[in-house]
Amino acid sequence: MEVMIETCCGIDVHQKTIVCCVLDGPLDTNKPKKSYKIFGTRTSELRKALEWLVENEVTDIFMESTGQYWVPVFNIFSEGNFNMVLANPEPEVMELRLMTRRRLSYTQKRTQSKNELHNILQRSNIKLTSYLSNIFGKTGQALLQLFITGEVLTLESVEACLHARVRASTKDIFQAMDGKISLTDRRLLDDSLDEYQFYTRKIKKIEHDIEQYILSHFPLEYELLQSIPGVKQHSAAIILAEIGPSIEAFRTASHLASWAGLSPGSYESAGKKKSSRVTRGNKYLKTALITSGGMAGRSRDPAFKLLYHRVSNRGTKMKAVVACGHKLLRIIYKILGDKVQYDEKRALGLWQQKLALN
Repeated sequence: MEVMIETCCGIDVHQKTIVCCVLDGPLDTNKPKKSYKIFGTRTSELRKALEWLVENEVTDIFMESTGQYWVPVFNIFSEGNFNMVLANPEPEVMELRLMTRRRLSYTQKRTQSKNELHNILQRSNIKLTSYLSNIFGKTGQALLQLFITGEVLTLESVEACLHARVRASTKDIFQAMDGKISLTDRRLLDDSLDEYQFYTRKIKKIEHDIEQYILSHFPLEYELLQSIPGVKQHSAAIILAEIGPSIEAFRTASHLASWAGLSPGSYESAGKKKSSRVTRGNKYLKTALITSGGMAGRSRDPAFKLLYHRVSNRGTKMKAVVACGHKLLRIIYKILGDKVQYDEKRALGLWQQKLALN
């Protein structure tokens, strides 16, 4: 990577705080010194941030001009002698990003309601989860309603709730429901189940909206991304929302990996390895890639299958998943850059092709 600026600062702007990260080093190094500091967003606090940037001899400042929180920061920092660059994704990408991040918020809230419901069943000694693979399926929710309504449990009332695919016997499920649940827990159970159903409807609707939006704006890229092993509709939507339909903002795949937080942070000193942790980065993209990386590593695709087993055999399964996520990102860089389908043979590489033949 060619270094163009000796001392620059990237700023992550929030409502109450800003995070200033300064990179400092001569043009002939690829390992600049990194330092960061968090400041408040009141005027006096922004002026302290300005002083800190001046003390560190920062020449260039970069921040994202989304929302409205950047405006007062820009106004204060414009008092300094900086070259200020505002980066802003395309409006279509920002709209998609808002929807995918809202979907994540709904998912997290639904998960919280599920955990609360499980806690109620646990303290009431109700063992339904031992016999139902998904307590939030049609059968599970019907059985939970029996507790909520306070109906006296009988073999007949339990059997009326069972779906044909349930393997456990009516008697086993009836006995598993023989717990002690208080009136308060019945009410809380009703609340938790209602929240679960509410957010399930929200998720279903926003997923439909996301799908339709992508098909209207990024249909080609959406299709190309889903040709990659492990990348399904949900992950493809997040990739487009966080990266965009092109990779023009990233000069190399390594730049993209660093931004995503999937670049190995390893280095050596005197022949000794100091660290192998991945870097921080875009948490939304990073999570999606690690999830897809795990799916790709366990798939039948030889490129990812070989990588997953090679890394997991000498390290851990989590390291193998991260390695697959990193490989995915490099492939995504190529596919979005050239607008081509995933090529299994090309992804395998010459060395891996020999291993596959053996």
